[in-house]
Amino acid sequence: MLPITNFEFCRNSSIITKNFYKKATIYVLGADKGDFLPDYELTNKGVGLPASWEYGYTKGMAIWCNAVVYWLEVW
Repeated sequence: MLPITNFEFCRNSSIITKNFYKKATIYVLGADKGDFLPDYELTNKGVGLPASWEYGYTKGMAIWCNAVVYWLEVW
């Protein structure tokens, strides 16, 4: 299972509805484990992910109705 972003940042828009996670088409365009920000002190350290994903990144897009949401997260 690959990590996807938490789409709560879209909550104030009309994009996210209660059916979003069931009906949206979500594409993970890349994800990998590893420390990609060695000089930066990270506080969340992959919260909610398995220990092997303590550091990493995920990027992708979600298509829902007439909207496309792109994401890139590094932790």
